[in-house]
Amino acid sequence: MTGFYNAFSIAQKGWNKSFMFPLLSLFRFNNLENQIHSIYVIIIMFFSLLHIKKIPLSLQCLIWLNLLLPLTAGSTISIGRYCIVLFPIFYLSSMYFYKLGKFRYLLLLLLLSVQLYFFQYWTIADSLSY
Repeated sequence: MTGFYNAFSIAQKGWNKSFMFPLLSLFRFNNLENQIHSIYVIIIMFFSLLHIKKIPLSLQCLIWLNLLLPLTAGSTISIGRYCIVLFPIFYLSSMYFYKLGKFRYLLLLLLLSVQLYFFQYWTIADSLSY
């Protein structure tokens, strides 16, 4: 639409994205969105390292590629879209929820309230919802 063959790379620079080592992009910017996404990535990395023997190698590759490749762009702003397809992580976490007994309902209520809180950012098209 712009008539310029390299418009995508110029847009990436406008979004503060540049190639870098994946772990250096965590906590790179001081705004709330990037801090929350960085914490989210660290939790998923820790959880997948904790269960490295329970998940087959092919699914481990899926997890680490979906975590590290987006981070090479130097930003964590769109990491939520990449983490949403990490079904092995959600499978293992649901096994933990099942073992909690009646406490799991309280935890699920807490997670639902966090989801509803972040839904307000989606309704106003804030960057925290990307």
